[in-house]
Order: sequence, then structure tokens, then C-alpha cells
Amino acid sequence: MLDLLDYLKNIKINMNALETTLYVLCGGFFGVFSRWMQNMLAFDENGLPESSFWNIAVPLVCVAAAYLYHRMIKGLHSRRFTHEEGFTSVFSNTGRLFAIARYAIGALMVIGAALLFASSEVDKNSLWLRILSVLCVLAGVSYSLFLREANLETPAVKKLCLYTLCPIVAFGFWLVTTYKINAYNSVTWSFGYEIIAVCFIIIALYRIAGYPYGKPDFNRTLFFVMLGGFFSVAVLADERDLGMSVMFLATAGYFLDLTWIMVHNMHQKAALNEPITLEQSNGLDAHGFEHLNR
Repeated sequence: MLDLLDYLKNIKINMNALETTLYVLCGGFFGVFSRWMQNMLAFDENGLPESSFWNIAVPLVCVAAAYLYHRMIKGLHSRRFTHEEGFTSVFSNTGRLFAIARYAIGALMVIGAALLFASSEVDKNSLWLRILSVLCVLAGVSYSLFLREANLETPAVKKLCLYTLCPIVAFGFWLVTTYKINAYNSVTWSFGYEIIAVCFIIIALYRIAGYPYGKPDFNRTLFFVMLGGFFSVAVLADERDLGMSVMFLATAGYFLDLTWIMVHNMHQKAALNEPITLEQSNGLDAHGFEHLNR
């Protein structure tokens, strides 16, 4: 009977992980649609912005997505789902499917970086783009190694710090490169959405880095991972170098994978009417240590 209850609880947790991940993905699709409509209807033949409903709809979709993800995280806690703050407890991803996912995501990031490096030869900003390509190769490798390290009993903290730092540096340089390329572009809407997306990606990566650097915060990390996934998908509506689009796609896959992993690793608190053990009734925990009532 207890095995059946554990099985049903696992099904519930897996459904929560699937539901949360699909909300991030579908939210990104709404972002793609609204941005695509803005690109089609809110600019004239010369690329200058015109007054259009879609200039309001795009930021509204972003705000709605942020509110929805915040409510979803609160909803998980209201249904008595909780989490551990330990790195391996939050990011553990054992199993063949998780292994395939993490290496496929890393490989896709490396492929995107290689495409960008190859296509930047004739670009006037070729030096900036090539440096970005190299940094994104390191970021792609770090994606896979970070998730692999989470399955070890004693992860190497210094390696984890390096694995979380590489993507932050890569997207920080991406932000600077976007400013550099669009320095003389007076139409902010044409590149501003990408800058906002990269900023939220950096915040999400910063929150993930809080675990190896000793500043874990599950709720904020999950929220910004979900929002980073949303923007990584939504920004695909814009026209850009194919390699950069592939790297955004890989980053979206990384955040979607992390969303699934983090929710999947949550567990449900015991019900209030669950019978307590003799040790608990005597003020002891499962290991025989006395609880201190506060």
C-alpha cells in the first residue's frame, strides 16, 4: 500500500513538472506570436515604428508570463510541495533521458556557436562575433557538465563555480555585442527585445550560480529560470544570424530542462492527519536527535 502511495505521489510530481514546463514553452510561443505580429504590422516599409496595438501587446505578454509563473510557484507551495536547498537535491537528473537531454542541449549550443563563427567572416563586427562564438562554446560545454555534476555524491564546488560562470560571461559579452552592432540603429524596438531577453537570461544564470557560490534561493531561481526560458523562446521571432538563433534555442532547451528538473525534485509535505511515529511523539527525529521547539 505504501509503495502504491509513493507511486501516485511520483505521478503527481511528474505531472507538475510536465505542466510547469509546458506553461513555459507555451508562454514562449505566445511571445513569438506577439513579437512576430509586431514585426509584421508595427513597422512601415522603411523599418520605422508606427502606432500599433502590438507595441502594447508584446510587453503585456511578457508581464502576463511573469505573473503566471509567479502564481504557479505559489500554487505548488499551496499544494504542500516543498524542496531542499542542497545543490544535488535541487538539480539531480539521473536517468538516460536526462543524460541525452543535457548532452543534446550542450551540443546544440556548440553547433550554434560554430555556425556563428563560420558566418562572421565577412561581417564588419567579425572580431566581436568570433569572441562571442568561443565563449558560447564554453557555455554549451558548461551546460552539460553542470547537470552531470549534480548527479555526483560530492560535487566539486570549484568546477561548479566555473560551469556556472562561463554562461554568465558568454551572455554578458552577448549583451555588449548587441549594443555594439546596433550602436547606430535608431529603432530601439528592432533590437531592444533581444537585449531584454539576454538580461533575463543573465539573471536566471546568476540565480543558478547562487547554489555553488553559497547563496541558494529555490523560488527565485525557478522563477527566473522559467522567465529565461520564456524569453529564449520568444526572441526566436526576430531575424538574426542563424547561429545566434540556434544558441537561443539551445538556451531555451537548457531552461526548460532545468524547469522540469527543479519541479520534478520537489516533494509533498506530509498531511496534517498523517500518523506520527513513536520517536516524533517523544520529540525525536528519524535519526534519534531531539527537536528544539521554538
